[in-house]
Amino acid sequence: MRVAAIKISVAAVAAIVIADLLNLDNTTAAGIIAILTALETRQASIERGAQYILATIIAFIIATASFYILGITVWSFGVYLLVFVPIATKFNLSSTIPPISVLVTHFLNAQSIEFEWHINGFLLMLIGVICANVVNLWMPDKRRVIREKVDNVEDVMRGILDGMGIAVQDVSYIESPAFRIVKADIKKLNRLLNELEEESLFDYQNQLVEKNHYYIDYTSMRKDQMNLLDTMCNTLSHLDLTTESNELLSKMFKETAEELDEGNTGLSLLMRLAEMYRVYRSSKLPTTREEFETRALLYHLLINFESFLELKHDFYIEYRDVELDK
Repeated sequence: MRVAAIKISVAAVAAIVIADLLNLDNTTAAGIIAILTALETRQASIERGAQYILATIIAFIIATASFYILGITVWSFGVYLLVFVPIATKFNLSSTIPPISVLVTHFLNAQSIEFEWHINGFLLMLIGVICANVVNLWMPDKRRVIREKVDNVEDVMRGILDGMGIAVQDVSYIESPAFRIVKADIKKLNRLLNELEEESLFDYQNQLVEKNHYYIDYTSMRKDQMNLLDTMCNTLSHLDLTTESNELLSKMFKETAEELDEGNTGLSLLMRLAEMYRVYRSSKLPTTREEFETRALLYHLLINFESFLELKHDFYIEYRDVELDK
């Protein structure tokens, strides 16, 4: 917030000073335009600036026609608003109505629609937009913050997978306070991913030349994995019998926790999971109801876990040539 305040202040003061140097009238309007244009990201500022340019052209045409036909009066200004507001709303320019209408009042104050007043108003708008976009060329580097959040996300995911590995191996762990912490960590993971998503979007909107949505897609992939972890934890809650298959799946969870990393391909884990499927299918059929229910729950866990690993592998395939800023 402090950086944003400094940038807005610099843009506003610079716009007013430049307008004064050019001997323009109503120079504070340039400062107001600069304040409204200096939004949080470069992309947003550029888009807002383009909206102001378009809206100024439309507003000046409407205002000139209204003042020329009806005279330069408050009533004519009201007619201008009756025409401009619906047009601005229709073309998603509603945010431009207040500042651009302030520029139009310059005709009213000067009691003139001479060309010099059109130039004066347009220059005020242009100076404000340019100053705002110039100060927005400097943006704090978010990559370090993003990297820290990625590390935090992966640390929490490792803890969840470790906890799931213990729960599969020892079903009594499922009723323990420690497993409730594992389930609570999924909510923590959701919060961290929302924060990462916000930082990633901010970073993406500040890329002007080569836009890279790597971290946006990374966050989306991890969110999909988080949903699968939540589903698997709920499935584990119904597990009440330990079998040989439990041991195999527990080992898979723990190995995945150890190998979990942004740059991991996920392929070796998928290959091990395929082998586990073969072992699982060749094992003896259940003989009791409890064994049957456990086998069904484990199979359900396997299916979701396979989806979990495939999400990471697919992400790796898409971004395998991306150099990570570690």
